[in-house]
Amino acid sequence: MPSWTYDPATHVAMLSVGGVKAKLPAGWAATVERPDLVVVAAPQAILGVRPVFELFVSPLCETYESVVTHGRIAGRGLADLVPKDTMENQVAHGSWSGGLGGPVGVSIILYDVSVKTPKGERLVVLYMTDLGETSTVGIHAAGVCPKQTVGNHDFGPCEKAYFAMLESTQ
Repeated sequence: MPSWTYDPATHVAMLSVGGVKAKLPAGWAATVERPDLVVVAAPQAILGVRPVFELFVSPLCETYESVVTHGRIAGRGLADLVPKDTMENQVAHGSWSGGLGGPVGVSIILYDVSVKTPKGERLVVLYMTDLGETSTVGIHAAGVCPKQTVGNHDFGPCEKAYFAMLESTQ
């Protein structure tokens, strides 16, 4: 399996095969959490939700469990408010409006995810994007962004940062 590296001088994540690289959002912290996973986190939370993005690779498959990825990224964004396993369970068993879209790759978007926390409900949008593939692995991204109003599908600053990162991927 190829691995990710991160160059803090250029703020770029690079995959060890195929010359794949992505410019990460300025001012955000980046960590290679596992060889196959880069986690990128905003400097602060908004409405209790920390915007977080992932870049990851997986074995090449015909289908992927997007609910697992959505649950994992939601757990990251709301980690200060809700235990990760509780968040993953809420996402997996909720009924959310969703669709395909976004300007880069193929994104499965859950638009109006309302989650219960000890500090009240929080509204988020969750992304899981297929960016491409090599002959052996799929290249993916995921993101969690805070939302302020249900039904608003306009891109806010978090969504713009997510898609700018994806657009920079080459």
